[in-house]
Amino acid sequence: MSSRSKTILLLLTVGMVAIIGCAVGTTIVLRMREAGSPVFHSHQPGDHSELHSKLRLTQEQHGPMEAIESRFAALEKALIADIRNSNTDLASALKRDRAFSKDVQAAVEEIHRAQAALQKATIEHLVEMGTVLTPEQFQQLIDQTGTDLTRE
Repeated sequence: MSSRSKTILLLLTVGMVAIIGCAVGTTIVLRMREAGSPVFHSHQPGDHSELHSKLRLTQEQHGPMEAIESRFAALEKALIADIRNSNTDLASALKRDRAFSKDVQAAVEEIHRAQAALQKATIEHLVEMGTVLTPEQFQQLIDQTGTDLTRE
């Protein structure tokens, strides 16, 4: 096998690994959200009862918590749409180029940016929730989030 062939094969392999990594990462994020992880709990009105029950929110905490949830719901929806759009762009580039081209590489990097934006926003959301929670409740939320993030 020539040096050029080896280089092309290596680039294709790296490209496929990157694409698979993006797909797996996106799938994990979306499945955690769909599974009801406190990191990605549902934002439908009234659907917070399980989380609120686990944290034993007081009546005084419900109003501020709902405001936080409402703000985050809109942001989260937009960020998830951004991830899905980025995946679509990657699929289009890969189908078109059939190689780990500059467009495919750019699409992979865009997926990583979109995933990082969602993760950062989610962590900021958790910290904002902590402003309403007692230290014990916040620790419980952080502990549960850590469990969810490390679950296989």
